[in-house]
Amino acid sequence: MNIKQRILSWMSKTILRDTVANLKNTWLSSFRFNNRATESKLSVEELRNLSRTPIVRSAINQIREGILALPWEVVSTNGNGNKKQIKQVTQIIQNPNPVDDYYDFVGKLFEDLVVLDLAFFEQKVVKGYRPLYLFPIDTETIEVATNWSGDLNQPRFMQAVNGHQEWYKVDKIAMLQRTKLTYDEFGISPLEQAYRHIKYLTEVQEYANDISSNAMPKYLVNMGASASEEEIEKIRLYIANEIQGQSSVAIIGSAQLDAKQISPIGDEAASLNWQKMLLQIIATCFNVPPERLGVAISNDRSTSSEKDNEMLEYTIKPWAKIFERAFNKYVIARLGYSDSIKFQFIFTPTKAQQADTVERVRKLVDGNIITLNEARQELNGVLGIELNDIPSGNLLLEEYKSSLIQQRVQDDESSELDTTDVLKKSTEKGESDGKT
Repeated sequence: MNIKQRILSWMSKTILRDTVANLKNTWLSSFRFNNRATESKLSVEELRNLSRTPIVRSAINQIREGILALPWEVVSTNGNGNKKQIKQVTQIIQNPNPVDDYYDFVGKLFEDLVVLDLAFFEQKVVKGYRPLYLFPIDTETIEVATNWSGDLNQPRFMQAVNGHQEWYKVDKIAMLQRTKLTYDEFGISPLEQAYRHIKYLTEVQEYANDISSNAMPKYLVNMGASASEEEIEKIRLYIANEIQGQSSVAIIGSAQLDAKQISPIGDEAASLNWQKMLLQIIATCFNVPPERLGVAISNDRSTSSEKDNEMLEYTIKPWAKIFERAFNKYVIARLGYSDSIKFQFIFTPTKAQQADTVERVRKLVDGNIITLNEARQELNGVLGIELNDIPSGNLLLEEYKSSLIQQRVQDDESSELDTTDVLKKSTEKGESDGKT
């Protein structure tokens, strides 16, 4: 790095953001400013509080760490080297701003995405050695214009912090969203799905409690026709004073030894079924196997590698694709490089997945279902080495073995003919020497 580049690099550390940095502010359900209607996400505080609970946090962290652990690269798409553009974009993504690196930046945006299904960041364009900076924005401070016409020259976002309101166009603030709807500016996050369903269940439970508290008892106790009023009253007092609210065994006198269950026991008494159901709701909404949350026990026969592969394919990859599209749209396209380079994640299988893939391909080859070259193509990218086609690789395994045997027989016959010719020539030479 020469002196000019060092000076520009030092100056880049003094770049200040235009939006306000992650300051908490109460959201308004609706707001009018300059005849622009805005809308914001509701129950933000409740959703964020729920995201801090242990089971939900475990689900979020597993997806988050899975995304941050993915290797990535910026590659050329037009056949040219484009080394200068690739280096510039790589530096921007590695260090989006003077404070956050790649892991901090993506991690912060993912938190808002998974909790609120919305994430925002500022795009600050500057002149100099580095033309673009990216700053994450607290989603709670942003309101979206619901009557935006689509005109890029008209503001779409409003940031309201500490009584100060500022409108921004789409070239200043980028919005990330996973679930896009035609009838609503906001989608629905996995956490919001779980929150809505759990809230619905608690309301049903409250309703059931109200009904049960005003309802008739479910059972009547028959003490027989000979029971006196005094005996009946004694049993009532005994149940009220000695049985209800007690954990010790209730004993009464009778003609024979007997036991009757009068309250729930096991999982029912501890409400464990309710806890398991909550866990299942969270696992379903986040698309995470319940076993990964440390409570539920799986009854299926899937191997751990199959579950890891499903987690990668159906949970981590879809979230990673959001950031892949964002970097390509708001960084590469913004700089005018979309025709020459692109950002992409590198999805490499685990060792267990590699072993399973090799075993699956081996069975297909042994069963004469795929050719050798087809098997090599299946394993390309799995073992970390490039496997090119081989001669006679378009044959099935049995055909290939037969061709090798046939070739060996031909080679043996050719070798025998060569040996016979040598002996014949040697004999003829010996006879010739004898005559001489």
